[in-house]
Amino acid sequence: MGAAQEHFIKDKDSVNIGVAYNSLILMYKRSGNMDKGVSMMKKAIKISRATNQNYSLADSLANLSEYYSQDKNKEALKSIQEALEIFREMNSSAEISLSLIAIADLYFAEKDYKSCLEYLKNAEDIIVEYDLGDPKIDLWIVKAQYESEMNNHLKALELYTNANKLATYFGMSQFMKSTIENMYKSTKASGKSALELEYLEQFKNLSDSLEEASGKKSTSFDGIK
Repeated sequence: MGAAQEHFIKDKDSVNIGVAYNSLILMYKRSGNMDKGVSMMKKAIKISRATNQNYSLADSLANLSEYYSQDKNKEALKSIQEALEIFREMNSSAEISLSLIAIADLYFAEKDYKSCLEYLKNAEDIIVEYDLGDPKIDLWIVKAQYESEMNNHLKALELYTNANKLATYFGMSQFMKSTIENMYKSTKASGKSALELEYLEQFKNLSDSLEEASGKKSTSFDGIK
């Protein structure tokens, strides 16, 4: 990627520079080097603004928002709201719904449940209208987080289960893993010990499979190895 980036810079191909930066962002994100990743995001945003590459700009803003959501919710909200407006101008229904869900998740983190539910409803309306697949996973996960917060653990379990089934269908391994973990937690909170053991076993098996595929040590939760 370094050689490609250098080539694009020499040729002053701003559009392809933006694409190269976005590819680097994904690489740094996967490797966990988020400090380097956010530097790339800001460069990609600057290039996309200068060249009027709206989709690339919105994509980079969404990535930046995800990074900021770890501890800077106001900055995250600002970035994702700008991305949402761009996606709306482009009539990109999938990205609009995902941006609405991301905003809902930020409001959930701030315990502004009214705003959270409003944005989830808007996202769900778009998902239903356009029969979108992938965004349902994000929708169900945030809705499940809300239900868990309200101590509606069986409803949360239902939503996490739906998200897990769709993630499995699409082969989204990290979503599969996180939803199984939360299925376990919801089951444990609701007192259904038989299902708790079943989901624990599923989590361990999937963790082992991912560990074997990536060569990395599998993670655990609730102190269980």
